[in-house]
Amino acid sequence: MKVLSSSYANDNELLEAFQRGEKDAFIVIYERFWNRIFLIAYKSTRNKEVSEDLVQNLFLKLWDKRDLLHIKQIEAYLHSSIRNSVIDYIHSQVVRNKYLDYLKVSPPTGENNTDRMMAVSDLSKLIEEGLTQLPEKSRSIFRMNRLDHSPVEEIAQKLKISEKAVQYHLTKSLKVMRLYLRSIIFSLLLIFLG
Repeated sequence: MKVLSSSYANDNELLEAFQRGEKDAFIVIYERFWNRIFLIAYKSTRNKEVSEDLVQNLFLKLWDKRDLLHIKQIEAYLHSSIRNSVIDYIHSQVVRNKYLDYLKVSPPTGENNTDRMMAVSDLSKLIEEGLTQLPEKSRSIFRMNRLDHSPVEEIAQKLKISEKAVQYHLTKSLKVMRLYLRSIIFSLLLIFLG
């Protein structure tokens, strides 16, 4: 791919071509930065498969949202995005593990605890998959509000955005999550009833 790489004089020209939707520019970005971004993810997760998934998702979102993104410097953007993705992943694992620990020590309520734990684990996985459908900022705000129970005012202050913006992200996130979970439930019903 040296031919593709050399056809762009600098990163700014490469970024402009990418934002115009040129696939060759995206390929150059992917090949130039994949290993560096993977190493950043791997250093934090210490899990090759998870790191590969996080990097792959980052590049998929980069391509899918190229028209909406306002990137000034591609390498800085990729570094920041993968750090946020790693933080989201680690946070989701902490929340999931805390909940599973809670279920292990909570007294049984007459139903099979193993089945309940498996159902909760499956639901947690579905929710995490659904969260990957959200843009990074919306996902982060959703986690802070719905999983960490942070109030809108606190999130607005922490992220230095208006409360209206936080509400917008929450509304958008809830809509996407409802649609995602509804489609999963509908698919499961078709499987069980079909």
